[in-house]
Amino acid sequence: MSFPVTRTTALRVAMIATGIAAIGYGALLALSRSTPEILSAAIWFGGGIIIHDALIAPLSLAVGYSGRTVLPRTWWAPIATAGLCTATLLAVAVPVLGREGARPDNPTVLDRDYTTGLAIAVGAIWVIALLLGTIRARRHEQNR
Repeated sequence: MSFPVTRTTALRVAMIATGIAAIGYGALLALSRSTPEILSAAIWFGGGIIIHDALIAPLSLAVGYSGRTVLPRTWWAPIATAGLCTATLLAVAVPVLGREGARPDNPTVLDRDYTTGLAIAVGAIWVIALLLGTIRARRHEQNR
């Protein structure tokens, strides 16, 4: 049995080959570095996977399932979207909230009140989610 080689198939094969070559090049670069750098990278990559699989994914499943059993159907999308945006903002904000990179000799590094900014952003997300949920609920009631 033979498969016809189309332009799409050839493009996919080329993309896969390029990806494999890039991974190989990255692996060679990583192995040419000193051991502490490799260990640090392994901890970051492995730690992220472990934290996701052991904590974030089960917590997301539990919250999602609980939300679907408690909330009306019209509220599912706005609340899920707000939760995802909040979790993303929190994950991005973790490095700057502790101000570990702040330097007294360079006041432009970490020069803001990131806690207040995070609170405002999360508050705005949830206000928008509540407004959208209310609009969706009212439209659903009108269409009955």
